[in-house]
Amino acid sequence: MPDTTNDNDLGLKPPKSPENLGVPYALVEDLVLRRCMLEGKTNVTGLSNALALSTAIVDKVVQELREKKEIEVLGMVGRDYTLALSGLGQQHATDRHAQSRYAGACPVSLNHYRQVVARQRLAVYVNRDMLKTAFSDLVISDELLDELGPAINANGAMFLYGPPGTGKTSIAERLVRVSPDNVLVPRAVEVDGQIISVFDSTVHVPAEKQPDDLDPRWVLCHRPRVIVGGELTGSMLDLTYDTTSGVYLAPLQMKANNGVLIVDDFGRQVMTPDQLLNRWIVPLDRRVDYLSLNYGVSFEVP
Repeated sequence: MPDTTNDNDLGLKPPKSPENLGVPYALVEDLVLRRCMLEGKTNVTGLSNALALSTAIVDKVVQELREKKEIEVLGMVGRDYTLALSGLGQQHATDRHAQSRYAGACPVSLNHYRQVVARQRLAVYVNRDMLKTAFSDLVISDELLDELGPAINANGAMFLYGPPGTGKTSIAERLVRVSPDNVLVPRAVEVDGQIISVFDSTVHVPAEKQPDDLDPRWVLCHRPRVIVGGELTGSMLDLTYDTTSGVYLAPLQMKANNGVLIVDDFGRQVMTPDQLLNRWIVPLDRRVDYLSLNYGVSFEVP
């Protein structure tokens, strides 16, 4: 399947230095320290894999932390260093761990995320043959296909209505098939020094083969499809702060970017239809949403 990883201008190649990561250097240092504390003894290769960073970047950060007397080299195995935190490093890591326990993949910048999402918007003009292929396992009249086509090509919100049991949900679930290409999903996004976890294994299905030359902070996935029904609440549409990990969890619509978000049985949610439409009046009109961190900083996402 086609993908967007050949767009070199998007900066999707693995960064070669910390300065090219697009996130604060202090955040990268904190990730290395927390990961070292989590593992006890580790090495550059292990840190590289855990943090989704090149060994060159990890090695540079480790060398600077050694100069600060926060990391010690215990020896070498092959051509790799065996590392551990010093007393000072342990103290620093403990302080940072109290603020956030996140020690996973290094995030991408918010601006980079916006650029990639914008580039991956559906740009294919859908015709009847494409629709017949997408809905090949359903019995759908040509008249309905002729109504679906312009709605899909408008590349916006769509309202499917009709009596119960007429296949509305089945049609909505298959809309993502219209564009069978792959898209890039970040593991996490950095905003104001905070980390927002975006990749969700219950939503995002990675492509079988990941490009060798792709920045490992991104995952090549099939276009996402998120379905919510009566369980939808207002909190699911905003950032959720996990007090245990110190990480924000992306809302449903952010996880569904470049894919399809289906609100099934509209009107039966815990939120009233008015509340739901009022929440989305700006996103539906301007195709951007505004989210807020728990201390008041707000930002725009596509």
